[in-house]
Amino acid sequence: MDYACDVHRLAQQIVERVAAKVDQLQDPLLRQLLDASAADQGLVLRLSARRLVLKHEIDGKPWIFKLDSPQRSFERLRGRLRQPSLLREADHLRQLGLKFPAMPVEIHAEQLDAANGLLARPWVEGRRGDVWQVEDAEAIGQGLALLHQLGWSDPDLAPADLLLNEHAQLLPLDLGHALLHEGRPAPDKARFRDLQRLLGGWAEAQRLTLGAAIVESYREQQDCLPTEELLHHAKVWRLEILRRQSRRCLRRTRDFSPTEHGVERVEDLPDGQPQRLPCNTEAHAKRLYRLLYELELLELPAMRVLSFGKDQQQAFLEIAEPDGRAATAADATAVDIAIARLNNSGFALENAKPLDFLIDQDGHAVLAKPLGLKRS
Repeated sequence: MDYACDVHRLAQQIVERVAAKVDQLQDPLLRQLLDASAADQGLVLRLSARRLVLKHEIDGKPWIFKLDSPQRSFERLRGRLRQPSLLREADHLRQLGLKFPAMPVEIHAEQLDAANGLLARPWVEGRRGDVWQVEDAEAIGQGLALLHQLGWSDPDLAPADLLLNEHAQLLPLDLGHALLHEGRPAPDKARFRDLQRLLGGWAEAQRLTLGAAIVESYREQQDCLPTEELLHHAKVWRLEILRRQSRRCLRRTRDFSPTEHGVERVEDLPDGQPQRLPCNTEAHAKRLYRLLYELELLELPAMRVLSFGKDQQQAFLEIAEPDGRAATAADATAVDIAIARLNNSGFALENAKPLDFLIDQDGHAVLAKPLGLKRS
């Protein structure tokens, strides 16, 4: 079964679990959205084992529709110990809407039991943080400072959780983990954490341009740590997050699929001729496989992974060889830059030499022989 089928099956399971309690549903709009979801309508925006987020259009009006139906056995107990997440999010949306007129005001939410709940709010047009440009920095910095002044913070903040609308107003539209500090601004610790998470959500080049400009704009409204210090903390945070995310290459996802003897890439296949590198053990091949994928997430120049496994008692790592030529002693500067970038991101290459690299068409050194690669 491929990844698209897995996504469809998991989405339908969540809808069916919630629809089984449809007799308890009172809100007519939520019932209409649930019926549309059961009919396999709507665009899937986010999906996990515990939540489904869809975009629907009802009578010409677009809506965000969230279904919370965790599979974890202890979720009912968690629901009794604290306010269910969707009700908490709806409450935060309404409270923030009273202070911040740009927020959506029509909120529909209903909890069917301790585990199953629904929430709908109008779709808001704008651009999320993964597509912002440097010219947006002033509006973003000022908007973030205003939200903090109103008492908002988000321990799980990411660029995609914030939206810049057509009037250059910054809106936090995913409030599932947000906090609202009643009657006072967000504490310094929370503001620092938000800035760290936001800046850490971008790759290095965007963090050093857009991120730095946002901090300078924010500083005009509220005090915060020096820009260089914030950028350093954001970098450390990003390295840790991507290290965790690199585990996805070891399980079934959109891009990877387990095999009898390892894991292979099935989507987003890189260009270039496959090259098989023998490894001492299957564990060694697996470790290099994950390290190379981590370099890919960090957007560092290295050959991209295709698979790892064991064939006829020989462990191997399969990588895609990009176009380029073998590095020579004359390319020492490009190789030194590549090694410095690896070291700067927490990696080391034992006994590094020019023969370990290719020089691509742009003159950049690309790691081609990763057998000595490890975390520093």
